[in-house]
Order: sequence, then C-alpha cells, then structure tokens
Amino acid sequence: MVFTFTSAAAAHSTPNFHVPFWVWLLAAGVIALSAFDRRLRAQRKAKHRAYLRSAAWRQRRREALEAANNRCLDCGSAERLHVRHLTYKRWGNEHPHNLRVLCSRCHRRRHGRNGAGLDDVLDRVLNKLFNENR
Repeated sequence: MVFTFTSAAAAHSTPNFHVPFWVWLLAAGVIALSAFDRRLRAQRKAKHRAYLRSAAWRQRRREALEAANNRCLDCGSAERLHVRHLTYKRWGNEHPHNLRVLCSRCHRRRHGRNGAGLDDVLDRVLNKLFNENR
C-alpha cells in the first residue's frame, strides 16, 4: 500500500511523493517505543532517588567514605564528595568495591562527553580482578 501526497494546486507542477506503508508503521513503532522508554526511565529514576534516601544507602555511603578516608579517590580532594556506583548489577546490595568516592568535579568528569572512559575501564578491570581474588 502506498500513500500519495498531492495538493490540488501542486498536482500539475510537482511530482507525487510516495511514502510506503511500512515507513509509516516503522515511524509509529519508534514513537511508541520512545514514549514507553521515557516512562520506564522515569520510573527507574524515581526508584533510584528513593533508594538514595534510604537508611541502607546512607550506611553504605558512610562506609565507602570512611574506607576512602573522606577523600576523592581520583584527586584527593575532601570537598563535596559523592559515592559513585561502578556498576548497577548489585543495586541495592552493593559491595564496597563497587562504589567509588569522587569529588563533584571528578564525578562530573566521569559523566562528561569526553568522560574518563579509560578511568572507568580501569575501575571495572580492577573491580573484576578484586572480585576474582575474593
């Protein structure tokens, strides 16, 4: 099935523009999946925010900060510290070695466009080595 778009005035001066039915179907599918994905992402974010306010997370965060001597593990700063998840595989039941203490500047750098891809790869490799030796 092919849909043809023409206007009465332009019918004689311009060629017809045909859009196959499968293109419309594909576009509708992409739009529907996008809306569904946005809804799921919002639900995950809400659940994550609730977890970050929980007593269990506060305890894990406190332990991670103590293990890092209340210092950023990248630059050594003691200002505005964050505890970053290296992986979300054990979300809600994190092991101490799955958390990394970073100052806000280093945390932003890890999430930036240029990011610190190599730093994240090294963290994950060291994390795997640490897990295998445990």
